Amino acid sequence: MLQPPPVSTLPQQGRALPAHERVQGIVYSVCIVLAPLAMMLGRILFFPPPHGDGVAWIATAAAHPAAVGLELTVGVVGTMLFPIGVIGMARLALRRAPWLAMTGGALALLGWGTGPFWVGQDTLTRVMAQMGGGARLAELWDRYNASAVTNAYLAIFVIGHFFGPLLLGIALTRMRTIPVWAPIVMAASIPLHVLAVLGGAPWILDPIGYGMLAIASVPAAIATLTTPAPEPTPGA
Repeated sequence: MLQPPPVSTLPQQGRALPAHERVQGIVYSVCIVLAPLAMMLGRILFFPPPHGDGVAWIATAAAHPAAVGLELTVGVVGTMLFPIGVIGMARLALRRAPWLAMTGGALALLGWGTGPFWVGQDTLTRVMAQMGGGARLAELWDRYNASAVTNAYLAIFVIGHFFGPLLLGIALTRMRTIPVWAPIVMAASIPLHVLAVLGGAPWILDPIGYGMLAIASVPAAIATLTTPAPEPTPGA
């Protein structure tokens, strides 16, 4: 007589999720979509960044105080939501592609973990503009942004921001509940941020890239609502 399989090996797609997992799914799904939307809005609101030194940046911030303040607010929200969304996407792909999910999630978390630094950078520019600018503050701005610490944060952000979502997108292709177009669009959004920096038009290309990422994240957000959390391994 055939014995029924252990409970832990039964398919979980049809089981009712516990209340705490439903709440987790809602939080993850909201952050997965809302984070790139917040960053898209922030880049749209971002005052057109000048090409120049601290004098130009401080002068532009002084000319657009309302836009800078709103951009900072949206930036704070986006940098707080993105790590939660990354955890949700990594959790979604953990069963089918654990190594890709962990590697991509770790890289993405490292990249977005630098978010407060960039918000602080914009805050510094705003404060300098409110103080009236001047040669000394402009020199401080230049030295701050050319420092080794700033360059280190930039390198971490570039590596994590570009390769983390790419690996997560590849991992999500193994989820049959995620359509193939979603990770393709997610991967296609990454070069836009590179072109935005190299082409000097971040207020145009960056919002498009974040908008594509938001659209590509919708299937993952929907799947997160119904996917149970990975079960712990025996003895863990």
